[in-house]
Amino acid sequence: MVAALRSTDGGATILSWGQAGDRPVPGDYDNDGKNDFAIYRGGVWWILRSSDGGYSSSTFGLSTDTPIQTAYIPFTVRANKCAGYRLHFFI
Repeated sequence: MVAALRSTDGGATILSWGQAGDRPVPGDYDNDGKNDFAIYRGGVWWILRSSDGGYSSSTFGLSTDTPIQTAYIPFTVRANKCAGYRLHFFI
């Protein structure tokens, strides 16, 4: 996967990161005010932090879940969090 982010000076950051089939889920996961490169692969979130250049991974959900990235805490400084949903039917 190749991703591009616009920086604050109007330039572009281009990075080849991930594998075919990964889902891009960019967001500010480290709460530094900048989007982080992030991908979701089979129940694992991989996040490349803009604050320090390090990466982290977190297992959350099942491989069939659909990833949803957003800030869930109202009225505070917002950082993106990992979440997902799956459809259930009850009979």
